[in-house]
Amino acid sequence: MKSKIPSRYKKFAREFVKDCNAKQAAIRAGYSKKTAKQKGSQLLTIIDVQEEIAKLAKKGTEKAEVEIVDILTGIKNCAYFDPIDMWETKDFGTAKLMKIKSLADIPVEVRKAIIGMDVETTQNAVGQLVTKIKLRFESRLKALELLGKYKTMFTERLELSGEFDILVEYTDD
Repeated sequence: MKSKIPSRYKKFAREFVKDCNAKQAAIRAGYSKKTAKQKGSQLLTIIDVQEEIAKLAKKGTEKAEVEIVDILTGIKNCAYFDPIDMWETKDFGTAKLMKIKSLADIPVEVRKAIIGMDVETTQNAVGQLVTKIKLRFESRLKALELLGKYKTMFTERLELSGEFDILVEYTDD
């Protein structure tokens, strides 16, 4: 049966994974400032504390982990989204009216490329309210550059690998 780890040890472990500073973790866990350096060092030698730290560190890593696929999907969406997906068109026979869709109706990959929005409402000459919406998007060129770098399409240095022989000849001239 596994022994129950004291709550003070658990608190020390929680504090230690924040910054990996044993002295500060001991102080934050309630140990004396005078003996915190020694106590922190001592606590790190206790197997139960080591296991608790490992468990908490693993949990923190899993929580913060981002998959490469997620990053590449985000970059790809910024590079290839089609702004026409933001608009709806109403056909009135001789004229067409285009208006921006509500945010909820814009495809998620397009919404994620939006980094800012400015809304300005003014009155036109007839007294009607006119709303201007200015959207700012992630840089398509930057997204394409990042994808190209990932695919190693751009080389900034030449790398040689493999085996080759070099023949050096000396002459006594």
